[in-house]
Amino acid sequence: LDRQARELALHFEQGGDRERAIGYLERAANQLCQRFADREAMGYLRHALELLEALPDSDDRARRELELRIRLARASTHALGYSPADMDASLERANELAKTLDDAERLAVVLTFQSRTLSDGGRADALRALARQHRELEPRLEDPVLRAQMHNEMAIGMFLGGLLDSAEAEHAVVRCHLDGIDAGESTALLGHDLGTLGAALYALTTWLRGQPESARRRAAESLERAERIGEAFAHYTALVLYQMLAQLMRDPVAVRQLGARLAKCLKENGFSSPYAFFHAPQGWLLVQDGELAGGIARLEAGRDEARATGACACLSLLLATLAEAELARGAALPGLAALDEAVVFAEETGERFWEPEIHRLRGELLLLRGEPHPAEASYCRALEVACQQGARALELRAATSVARFWKERGDKTRARALLAPLHRSFDQGHDTRDLRQAQELLEVL
Repeated sequence: LDRQARELALHFEQGGDRERAIGYLERAANQLCQRFADREAMGYLRHALELLEALPDSDDRARRELELRIRLARASTHALGYSPADMDASLERANELAKTLDDAERLAVVLTFQSRTLSDGGRADALRALARQHRELEPRLEDPVLRAQMHNEMAIGMFLGGLLDSAEAEHAVVRCHLDGIDAGESTALLGHDLGTLGAALYALTTWLRGQPESARRRAAESLERAERIGEAFAHYTALVLYQMLAQLMRDPVAVRQLGARLAKCLKENGFSSPYAFFHAPQGWLLVQDGELAGGIARLEAGRDEARATGACACLSLLLATLAEAELARGAALPGLAALDEAVVFAEETGERFWEPEIHRLRGELLLLRGEPHPAEASYCRALEVACQQGARALELRAATSVARFWKERGDKTRARALLAPLHRSFDQGHDTRDLRQAQELLEVL
């Protein structure tokens, strides 16, 4: 059927009937999308937009262009698995059209896709600003999916920025709005299942807040939902974010298992995944397996691909993972250089959720260089930032490094006074590596 539609589109275009040619291009694109050939569909949608430019200016033309640009953004999401930078101009045009037409619901959909390009780029500050703009539409929005998406955008911006209290509150609102909503409504409107994405993101915030078992449950809930609804992009989303969580929790078994499932998903669906948070667990796992050179090469290649495509979300995590790999091979200078790059990225974008770990790793690398006083200052800075963010998981990791540093300098009393109460405050996750390491250290203090 799509071949017929393409042939008719060409026939009418050659005959000068652009209106009907556009209609058949749209039909061909729809049929391709139904067969998950979204990458091919993008070509037909772009060609339809080119033909549309020659039609007389009118509200009908503006509305048609707006719908084509929204469909192009949706197809791009499914075809690539991320939002390429070259979608920015198309989405900005769609934003202008929706405002001109005074269509709040379509503007909300456009803002959703614009927020995706910002979140894919790790641009936390810009994402929060856009989410605030989106929030101004709330009184005019009746669709609960669009209301949920508005809060989801803010949740992502808050998470990336290390504003975890606010992120947690936004996640809860998303769940409330989606209660009882069919997954198909979200996918048809936004190009992704918001329930799957929301649960996976909530898992990451939950882990940082110091609830590892709850985080695992939420990640598993996201994956189970994706498998239940049978939507390929939702399945990919759940897997890639669950694998990121497994790396944060330092669980190589889970990283390996999820990685195998993710590789199968990518192969079956043709998705591209240049994200920094996709590459970080792959390189980290190689380092855990003792393949230091291979792990470092994988992380460097991931950094370069994320930069090239603009899919830089969680680049600070990838760069910190690279620094950790350099630490493992005893190379302080390259490790410090990777952390310097992470700091620059954080300043440019506002991505700060991994800032405590950047400071902690700087301390480890400075200690490797034989600079104990700057190392101690970096450890203490990591502890301070983690406390400010409410990132109890990273607070425990930083406190363990500080306590170990003090122990090795003969101050066991001070070390225990810092670490013991924090360790006791955790009521779950005692099987995780961070809590086990803290307990082992406490046993010798």
